Amino acid sequence: MEVMTNVTVDKVVSYSNSRFFPWNILMEPVDMAAIEHYMPLAVQAAWIKGAYRSLDGIQHLIMEDVRMVVKDYLLTPYSKGAEEVHREFADDYPFAYTQALVTARLCNTSDDLKLGDIIDIEQIGSLVGVDVGEFRRREDQIRKFVSIYQKQMKKPRSFTKRIINQKVVSTDGEIIGVVKDIVFDFDTGDLVELLVTPKKGVDKSKFRSIREKEEDEGLMQQVMRAIRSLLKAHVSKDKLDLLEYEPYLAGISIEDVYVSLYNEYVVFNR
Repeated sequence: MEVMTNVTVDKVVSYSNSRFFPWNILMEPVDMAAIEHYMPLAVQAAWIKGAYRSLDGIQHLIMEDVRMVVKDYLLTPYSKGAEEVHREFADDYPFAYTQALVTARLCNTSDDLKLGDIIDIEQIGSLVGVDVGEFRRREDQIRKFVSIYQKQMKKPRSFTKRIINQKVVSTDGEIIGVVKDIVFDFDTGDLVELLVTPKKGVDKSKFRSIREKEEDEGLMQQVMRAIRSLLKAHVSKDKLDLLEYEPYLAGISIEDVYVSLYNEYVVFNR
């Protein structure tokens, strides 16, 4: 089965190289059935990444989200995982999924932002040939879907099952390690860190040193509990010194990763 058509591939590549990227993808007309199909995955991914926090740089963060979705789509177009994820909506994916993801992250901001709060959609819409009135109606419907699926989402359990033991690859395709544990903020429930077993010989500078967290006592306690859980079969409790774990684990901020929909890898965006 050909998961996506060559016409869609060409269109996505063209949109990615346009000066209107990523707004052309976010404003592309799509069927609401495709939006609803991808919404559970988008809401899950938005929860993983959290709300956009840096409003000064929000356009850049949105661009990074869209670029990673496009890359993920083009990396694995014909895999079995792609068939299972897309079904009949493959040609809508780079547009429908991206719109669902970005909308979900915007809905989670303190100001409950819309795309029109970020860019001049009247101007962009006229330049890319989109009916702005229709876009606003579609955005409102997407926001309703976000609200519905947020209430249905099972956060930690489903994500933890999916993420553990996934390969971590760089944006140029290099395998740099395997996810071995995750760290949540106990107060907010936010996922803040992936703990990774680096591949032998990989450049350790790609990771954040766990020692950088020493000043944040609360987070350090969480990291230590995660490490103890992972390595309790290998070391005795009286030797639990943070430095001993550095050969085994390194930290990756969740803001620096993209979890593939195809359940095969985590892309480290560094």
